[in-house]
Amino acid sequence: MNTTIEQPDKSLVPIEIANPSAIFKAGGTDAIVAAIEAKARSFDLDISTERGRAEMKSVARKIASSKTLLDEAGKNFVAEIKEQAKIVDNERKRMRERLDALKDEIRKPLTDWEQVDERRIGEHERVLALACSLVEFDRPPPVAFVEHRLADLEQYADRKWEEFAERAAKVFRNARSSLRERLVDAKKAEQEAAELARLRAEAAERAQRERDERVAAEAADKARKAAERIAFDQAEKERRITEERERQATLALQQAKAKVEAEREQDRRAKEAAETRARKAEEDRKNAETAKRQAETQAKLDREADAKRAEERSKREAADALKREQIAIEQERTRVRLAREQGEREERARIANLENRAQIESEIVTDAEFWLEEELARDLIEAINQGKIRHLSINY
Repeated sequence: MNTTIEQPDKSLVPIEIANPSAIFKAGGTDAIVAAIEAKARSFDLDISTERGRAEMKSVARKIASSKTLLDEAGKNFVAEIKEQAKIVDNERKRMRERLDALKDEIRKPLTDWEQVDERRIGEHERVLALACSLVEFDRPPPVAFVEHRLADLEQYADRKWEEFAERAAKVFRNARSSLRERLVDAKKAEQEAAELARLRAEAAERAQRERDERVAAEAADKARKAAERIAFDQAEKERRITEERERQATLALQQAKAKVEAEREQDRRAKEAAETRARKAEEDRKNAETAKRQAETQAKLDREADAKRAEERSKREAADALKREQIAIEQERTRVRLAREQGEREERARIANLENRAQIESEIVTDAEFWLEEELARDLIEAINQGKIRHLSINY
């Protein structure tokens, strides 16, 4: 830009701008401004006269015009610089887009491989985590539940583990050992429970038998005592009657022979009465024996009913235990499924986070390319993420 500006009516001194870059730099306008200052101060301006005041106003206008001329020249120079900068920016943008596309094209097989490898590693990690979770129990498990866990574990044992083979072998060895110990404990617990149930059933049966025998013995003793009491009462009654008869007979013999026939009749009636009482005593004895047999029969029926009720209760308890075990198995399957789904969600979130971080870091590298090389930009990002630069962080 070669421009010569001479406007004596407007600028205070002739201003020539042949090379704007030489003027508009640090200290480049000092010479022109100094010339304007010297020229402005060279006038002998008299404020006391009208002409002096008019001349003073004219010099001030020319200083302002000089400022405007220099400012316009600088503005035009800046516009040219901005236009050139815009061309450079557009060219840089085209260059970045083409090279980024080339970079993505060249790296795509590696990127695809890395994504597949990340999924492969994630699946290995998920199965290992699942294997570790199979040895965890909220409470002592039943035998069938532990055997089910062992079967689940063996489903993954023959998996092709690749570089995870050594770690997987250790995890499955430990898990298998732990589950087998659990299985031994569960079998022992079930055997002990079965033995305890058997002992309790035997104790209940023994107690019931003792109660039945005690009831039968008490009934027999009661019947025996009743029969003895009846026989004793009858014998005592007969003894008193006999004594009374003898007394009356003696009295009758003393009173008169005339009463012999009456006494004989009385003896006959007494004999019949005694026979009747004897028959009655025999009937009472038989009735007591019948009552004893009935009591024994009823006790036997009660024992059978108690045993049947105990068997039915045992069956109900076994059914309830089986139902609880099935519920626990289903809950565990649900927990494993939820854990697997949670692992998959976390894996997807982790991949999305990695992709987001890669995208953000790529954008940072792209934006910084005008003043940093890509390698230096990535080193800067790593330093920021490691906290090596204070007061600076990246918002992912």
